[in-house]
Amino acid sequence: TGNIKFDVAVPSPLSDAHKAELKTALGFDQNDLILLGSSTWPGEEESLIKIHQSLLENGTNCSLLIVPRHAERGREIAELLGAQDLPWHRRSSAQPITQKVRIHLADTTGELANLSQIADLVFIGKSLSPNSGGQTPIEAAGLGKPIVMGINMNNFKAVARSLVHAGAGQYVANFEELHKKCVALLNDPFTLTKMSNAAQAWHKKNQGSSRRIAESIRVSVKED
Repeated sequence: TGNIKFDVAVPSPLSDAHKAELKTALGFDQNDLILLGSSTWPGEEESLIKIHQSLLENGTNCSLLIVPRHAERGREIAELLGAQDLPWHRRSSAQPITQKVRIHLADTTGELANLSQIADLVFIGKSLSPNSGGQTPIEAAGLGKPIVMGINMNNFKAVARSLVHAGAGQYVANFEELHKKCVALLNDPFTLTKMSNAAQAWHKKNQGSSRRIAESIRVSVKED
């Protein structure tokens, strides 16, 4: 019958104008490529910050959006950001953004789906050692986002494997591989577009489980 999680409503895609407004509201330039750390866990933010720094040093015009799985870790992550030189903003501070930022820490709740819409590449959190289990990639895929994730997607093993098989996601074994993958993909718009299209097609193909389960129950009741 499939996975009913595919039938959870995905937000309607934002128009280009609304995406532009959101990027501006977050302090990003319109031309910035956006690397999203989605539902990140301890250790992952520090690695993403280092990867982002390396991307900039190598000439990739990219900004980093971090959405931690637990918003209460905002202060901890803010300390990491305060130790580096790039301009950054903490969303929960509710302070106005007065300059371009390179890193936006969205330590708020209920905004991941909307913020994901401006991402060019999404890293799925809790998927690289020492973390394990993963977070769901289904919503990001439904929004047509290219996905990279660690190999520790234990809680979503079949979903992750299917996503990779469809050409919409890619595995990395460690943070060094994640670094290389981010550099390669963010400098390869053709592959990003292919992965985006594959993600949407994969999500659409896997929808309908709720209807099939309901129909199966209806038939069983009728036969009884």
